[in-house]
Amino acid sequence: MRLGALPIKHGLVKSLPETLKVMAENRADALVGVPAQINALALYAQAAGLHIKLKSVLLSTDHAPLTVMRNIEKTFDCEVFDHYGMTETGLGGGVECGAHAGYHLRAVDLYYEVVDPHTLCPVSDGEEGEVVFTTLTRKGMPLVRYRTGDISRFLPGPCPCGSDAKRLERVTRRLGAGVGFGEAGTLELCDLDEALFALPGLIDFTAGVEGGPDGARVLTVIAAVLNIARPACGREDVERALLGIEVIKRAVAAGALTLYAQTRAAKDWPGLHAGKRTLDTEGVQAK
Repeated sequence: MRLGALPIKHGLVKSLPETLKVMAENRADALVGVPAQINALALYAQAAGLHIKLKSVLLSTDHAPLTVMRNIEKTFDCEVFDHYGMTETGLGGGVECGAHAGYHLRAVDLYYEVVDPHTLCPVSDGEEGEVVFTTLTRKGMPLVRYRTGDISRFLPGPCPCGSDAKRLERVTRRLGAGVGFGEAGTLELCDLDEALFALPGLIDFTAGVEGGPDGARVLTVIAAVLNIARPACGREDVERALLGIEVIKRAVAAGALTLYAQTRAAKDWPGLHAGKRTLDTEGVQAK
């Protein structure tokens, strides 16, 4: 309140038109939320011809694909900031500044390191490794070199904003979360994010890889598409986008992978992702 801001408690998005109505009634000019949910709000507003202008959006809870950030920036005509954190960090861990050049870390409370995931020895700035942290001020649940499973690196040099504090590069990958296809390479969830969220009207998806009857594995993608979006993507568009991912293209060509895509109307989708999404390696479970 001292900042002149009035917070509006809303919770997770369960109805796109209802949430947009709440935003309009309260003249909201900033949003904080889950990337997939705010992206869906932006796409719905665009498809419905609603002209909503915001000052800023802060994305939290899950990895924020660049495609999603561009969708939100374009539709809401605002600046989008990415946040890094988890329950173990006390939710807040780091956030982008206006330079959008990595996370400024909450160093007063958390001591971050980037380590070799095998030896757990710190790596040099600029070198990728696993992010670990130690709590400095916590009494209730202190943690020492807690392994996050996130892959990133410290960005060398000062931030363009002028700060000399250590910055962490945007996190897009996690240890053991990808699916390897031999010489074709490894498929990460972030690869699917960038390719699929760029499709018109696609607001959410689930994806999983399981063994096929002929030895080749099967990648199953089930996507939710806005009914009112024009144009809206279909199954063929999803498959085409998947084949545009180099590792998938090589794995399919080598006979190591087959694709199965399905689209569903958003009205038949049980609910938008509210937490961290994963690439299911034991077969996709339709939501």
